[in-house]
Amino acid sequence: MLFNTIIKGGAFKPGTARFRLKNIYKKNKDFVRTVLKFRRLWVVWSLLFAGLLFLTPTHAVSSDNAGLEVQKIRASYSNLLVQQAAMNKTVLLKESADRRRSQLEKKIQDVQFDKILQKKVDEEIPAGEKINAFLRAIKMQEAHGLDRREIFAAIRSQFRAKAVQGSGVIQGSVTVDGVVPPQGVEVMVFDRYGFPAGSAELDWNGAYSVTGLAPGQYFVLTSSQFVDEFYDNAISDDYAGWRNAKLVPVKDGETVTGIDFDLQAGAVITGNVFKKDGLTPIAWNLVQVKIFRADQKKEITKANVFTDDQGAYSVNVPGTGSFKIYAESWGYEGEFYNQKSSWNDADVVTISSLNDTLKGIDFSLVKGESPGTNPVAKGGAIQGKVTGAAGIPLNFTFMVAFNTADTSLAGFAVTSQALFGGEVAPGEYVISPLDSGSYIVYANDLIGPYGKEYYDGSLTPDGAKPVLVSAEDTTRGIDFSMRLGGSISGSVTMQNSAPMDSILVIAVRKDIMDEDKFFSNIDFGFAFTDSTGVYTIRGLSSGDYVLRTISLTNSAYSGRVLDEWYENAHSIWDWRDATPVTVTAPGSAGPVNFVLESPGFISGKVTNSDGSIPVGGVYLLALRASDNLPELAYGVSGSGDGSYLLGPLPDGNYKVFAFIELKNEAGYLPEFYNGARTIEAAADVPVTIPGTTPDINFTLDKGGTIQGFVYLAPGFSAGADSLKDIPVIAYDVNTGVAISAQNSSFSGGFRMSHLPPGRYKLCVLPVIAPFAVTYYGGGAVFDDPNSKPITVAEAGVVDADVTLGQGSDTIAGNVYALEKGVQSDLPMTMVMAYDSTGHVVSAGVTGFDIVHDTELPDKSGYFINGLRPGNYGVRTFSTFSFLMQLSDMEDQSGGSGPGSGGVPGIGGENGGLPQLPFFGNLNFNFKLYRDEWYDDVPVKLSAGPSMMSLIWSLLTDPDQVMALFPFFSIPEEGAASVASNSTGINFVLEELNIKETVSNVTVSGTHVPSKFVLEQNYPNPVRLNAHPASGTTIRYSIPKNARVEITVYNILGQKVATLINQNQLAGVHSAQWNGMDQTGNLVSNGIYFYELKAGNRTLSLKKMVVLR
Repeated sequence: MLFNTIIKGGAFKPGTARFRLKNIYKKNKDFVRTVLKFRRLWVVWSLLFAGLLFLTPTHAVSSDNAGLEVQKIRASYSNLLVQQAAMNKTVLLKESADRRRSQLEKKIQDVQFDKILQKKVDEEIPAGEKINAFLRAIKMQEAHGLDRREIFAAIRSQFRAKAVQGSGVIQGSVTVDGVVPPQGVEVMVFDRYGFPAGSAELDWNGAYSVTGLAPGQYFVLTSSQFVDEFYDNAISDDYAGWRNAKLVPVKDGETVTGIDFDLQAGAVITGNVFKKDGLTPIAWNLVQVKIFRADQKKEITKANVFTDDQGAYSVNVPGTGSFKIYAESWGYEGEFYNQKSSWNDADVVTISSLNDTLKGIDFSLVKGESPGTNPVAKGGAIQGKVTGAAGIPLNFTFMVAFNTADTSLAGFAVTSQALFGGEVAPGEYVISPLDSGSYIVYANDLIGPYGKEYYDGSLTPDGAKPVLVSAEDTTRGIDFSMRLGGSISGSVTMQNSAPMDSILVIAVRKDIMDEDKFFSNIDFGFAFTDSTGVYTIRGLSSGDYVLRTISLTNSAYSGRVLDEWYENAHSIWDWRDATPVTVTAPGSAGPVNFVLESPGFISGKVTNSDGSIPVGGVYLLALRASDNLPELAYGVSGSGDGSYLLGPLPDGNYKVFAFIELKNEAGYLPEFYNGARTIEAAADVPVTIPGTTPDINFTLDKGGTIQGFVYLAPGFSAGADSLKDIPVIAYDVNTGVAISAQNSSFSGGFRMSHLPPGRYKLCVLPVIAPFAVTYYGGGAVFDDPNSKPITVAEAGVVDADVTLGQGSDTIAGNVYALEKGVQSDLPMTMVMAYDSTGHVVSAGVTGFDIVHDTELPDKSGYFINGLRPGNYGVRTFSTFSFLMQLSDMEDQSGGSGPGSGGVPGIGGENGGLPQLPFFGNLNFNFKLYRDEWYDDVPVKLSAGPSMMSLIWSLLTDPDQVMALFPFFSIPEEGAASVASNSTGINFVLEELNIKETVSNVTVSGTHVPSKFVLEQNYPNPVRLNAHPASGTTIRYSIPKNARVEITVYNILGQKVATLINQNQLAGVHSAQWNGMDQTGNLVSNGIYFYELKAGNRTLSLKKMVVLR
């Protein structure tokens, strides 16, 4: 985990540190399998069971005498489901293997083929019960963070073919205490660098077969709710036992057999689940048991089990220590053991041995809330009802709670919809969980004729009545009686006057992006056109609106017309150019008619680098050349000939970007049209409507790979038992920009693939004393002569090991937020130290002790350790706090645990960011702050060559969260140099407003400069070689939108190259020069000058030196 490895006592002691690498394998699998890691089986089986009831023919039931028999049938099915899904492991493990197999096969036959039983179900269970059973099963899955698409994708994933990498095979079997285990055990294979190579689940006989392995040596281990092991007999202990593992060699085409496991079942916790009275069992019901550490609010495992007729359950615990146990069931509020409502108050349960059996861990659940809420995240709630004329309940009214302290979004709900579990009556809503505080509640009738309203009866937030909420309590009676809103009507036709059916038309308040009016302008509406092309948007409050059409991808007009803002503003980004429509509620406005034009397109083919092999599955995007903003259009190359069609597009010039999934096995790299790696170097592609610009072809290169091991001492690698998840960064030799960043694995290995051909410097960033940042070759900083460059060829593989150097100095201070003149602590803000070349050397986090993995009493305090003696630039990275809040939101909204979905890699278990303790309820304050260099110098954000790496990483692989980190950041002019072992290095950060973060966003960032600035290029001197990636970067700032031209001249004043010649938005930008002249040849050694022209301004020439 990045910045979260514990070295006890602040020093490395092999074999004594404890770590939390929970499941590195999860993020490297198919997304659905990732989210459903331990839930997959019970999801599939429960749906199959519900589907059986739902899909079989129905008959009327004419007698009430069938009730008892129906209960028996349901109990039989539930019991069958228990055994088939193998959720009750303890009972099954006591049966003999032969007996269990025969019984299981018979029961499977019963489910699939027993027509007698199906007939009884047909005759004795009413159709309504079947439908309700199916809906309940769906709701149970949704309450645990899944939507319907993910649920059925989980079923489909069982039959999905696995990509093959090689022809080797590893086979074996798994037993638990000598008995074939139920399904739910997975065997995973990692290469010696610690990266996933394949996996397989057990068949009914406990056998597995992992195929598609390339020649090499592999770790083989189990993943289950038992005591997992590496082969051979090395307990995994969260991967910390990897040094005791035995590597399995595999040759090309070889099948290696006999790689067998006999796991320990682990400790057992048993008890009963009762209703509130503590006597009535909750029988034959699905119960989710969650186990938390007793010393921190971290869920370590959970199990989904069915109770029997007495409400009894049993779960395995694959570890020892002190724990807090939580249980929840559909239709009941969850609780911690011994009737405790919160983690803080929960009783501690101690497991001393893996052979322990703890009995009597009983629960008494209260009818009400359903599964899906995080037990650690419970808080207060706001509840009420929304009605219209004559008191009629309004369904699908959008409800929002804003914190009155700072107007941040605190929670939301939709009337009549149980978003986070439970059930609500028509027109009712519940917004939860909420912190104690004061809130403004907002209602917007999404599909009806009623307008927006703030509680209590106000049309503006200024007149709203605040609602007070206490933690663990519900504020009830926050009711709304909505008033009729206004409407906008019109039609949508094609140029030939033909009416367009099923076109979505949206209306948004014109000033919604105005910071000063944002809170009072949250109003929108939508409608679909009918068969005559007519639409009516209802429920609008008085004000000015902008309207846009959206031809949905599944409509008959998708790709055939250009959507537009009314009137004739085509790009999604041109909403400011739309003609506003005034609404006076409850009156009507219109007609507002749209005539949609035929679009333009871009076409071409995508092939490999020499043009001989078509490449399918490549996505193509069009970015406006004037401001680099993407149009809402894309194309995909076909698998046959690699051809694509990109559109629909309006008139204009575009930069066309081609990319393929980052983990594509072929290793193709993204690029702009004409082979450019940066947006600045990309050629413009003109589009004229209606028409197609042809022959915009791409020849994609394959990336190279750098792999190796991180060593703590010669011959002793890092790993899950010592120092793990260490960031490894590849910097471009010539520009200094971070091209790729990955974490080391449980075995201390790393692998950076998909690198563009070029030369790199490899940096390992431990951030934990006594280790210090170290480059390949032993260098301490980027420009250290010992920091050896690594040359990567197309599709080449380079081995490069790094042994960490030493550093024990620190830098400490505090970070505060300044909001409306009030200063407060700013926890979860990263503070980073840089060398003189702008490359990060270490980091700290406010309110968190990275060395000891604990919270700090001082929530604003930080300390950076692992520094060598010297002077450093120090800056804040407040976006880190934003990312951590996203992680908290994933945990609180029913996700499958930290770092397991939604925002991959942020939870810490899979590396990337520290798994910080829980920081509150679903009261998220997604604020951004103006970062600073010490002392009080604003950070300027630059597009630079790294912007392409960022776009690529986030588009193609959300796991690459580290692409967001500023590993390369040159200290701004005026930034102070900070000596190591300094204290009191404090920051006070101002909040960025909406205009800065949204309205003025450019590809270059959110900072809008106050004047024109042309900066010195970096690196300088420019050291050129024959590779096109070589060169230098020129940064510049423009305070307003302008036509920009950057030109390079030789010492005689002759024009050598034009780097930029286009319209650009206000902001901080950069241009890259690869050392080539206008004819494509490398320039000679000597002195060169570059000049910036922006609008009618020309900035002074700056000098640079070229050396070859």
